[in-house]
Amino acid sequence: MYTSDFLCRVFDQESQGLFDAREVVLGQTQQGGAPSPFDRILGTRLAAHSIDWLSDQIDSASPGGAVIGLSEGRVRVRPLRDAEELADWEHRRPRQQWWMQLRPMIDVLANRLALRSDWSG
Repeated sequence: MYTSDFLCRVFDQESQGLFDAREVVLGQTQQGGAPSPFDRILGTRLAAHSIDWLSDQIDSASPGGAVIGLSEGRVRVRPLRDAEELADWEHRRPRQQWWMQLRPMIDVLANRLALRSDWSG
């Protein structure tokens, strides 16, 4: 069984300075209770795509950084330079938030507003 410390050292050594690897203990970063099956599957998908991307970077003439995440139901890797336009850094959230269109319904369910008859959902 490989420890995260061992894997970090292997990646750091094998990268020959192209990238660095840092150890993260899930218990220190996890918030919100036990991970659901979706969380576990997403974590596996993100890890697999990350390893594939790192493998490509090792062979690349000009390696770079990237942001990886779920977008429109697909795992996507975007250049790190695009991160600035993807996020609202002041409020620490994505610029495009698909769930914001659900706010009128959430307000009704939270009993903050009465259902408007002209709202078509």
